Amino acid sequence: MQHSFLLYPAGLVLAGLLTACTPAGPADLETVQQQNIRVVRQLQAGLNQHDWAGVSQLYAERVRYKGPHTRYQEVEQTPGEVVAAYRGYHLEITQLYAAYEHHVVVEGRLSQGSPRPVCMIYTIENGRITRQYTY
Repeated sequence: MQHSFLLYPAGLVLAGLLTACTPAGPADLETVQQQNIRVVRQLQAGLNQHDWAGVSQLYAERVRYKGPHTRYQEVEQTPGEVVAAYRGYHLEITQLYAAYEHHVVVEGRLSQGSPRPVCMIYTIENGRITRQYTY
């Protein structure tokens, strides 16, 4: 009795396995990165326009957050809790970097009066922010 895997040349089986394990190609990665950058730009615009409902919709149902408001301890919060920490602030982005498939790094200034430098790392999955680290 022959097993079906013996009917395929080893090269084809190996090629199929490698294809299944390969991450998205450069064109797909670039598309995802552009979508993630768009989410962060929407977040910046919403914060600066005080569109709290719009900003909340950019976050997932539960968000892993770490920043000055939690004394840099990672906590799980609702979108409303994350947004409440930024009410009244203005965010100016000076640099924006896509970091592979799910991350965007933002350098900028956050101000509520006098501006202070800030670095934010966002994890974006399925078009929603699932994690935000602010330094």
